[in-house]
Amino acid sequence: MEEMLEAAGALGRLIAAHDSYRRLRAAESCVAAQPDLRKLLEDFETQRRKIADLERQTRPVEVEDKRELQRLADAVHASADLQELLRAQADYLGVMNRVNRAIRQELDAAAPPPSDPQ
Repeated sequence: MEEMLEAAGALGRLIAAHDSYRRLRAAESCVAAQPDLRKLLEDFETQRRKIADLERQTRPVEVEDKRELQRLADAVHASADLQELLRAQADYLGVMNRVNRAIRQELDAAAPPPSDPQ
């Protein structure tokens, strides 16, 4: 177990040193320092969830709700700092997906073959 924990710590340090992680943290800090951008992002997510919940419940979505979501989406897209955050999140997610796939490949390769139930 100790060896696994050491390897996990080493992996964490490698991830922390990767450009995608550093860009993500910088973009998060930039947005966190701007209360108006934080509020815009929160409002966008709240409105997006509201509409998704209504659709999931097969309830009608009011035109005003759709307009508000579009207004918020336009404001998010108009912000260079929020766009950088979204790009950094996507880049980091891509890196982490590759890391997880590599781990999964090793686990699959090490797993015993399934027994034949015949």
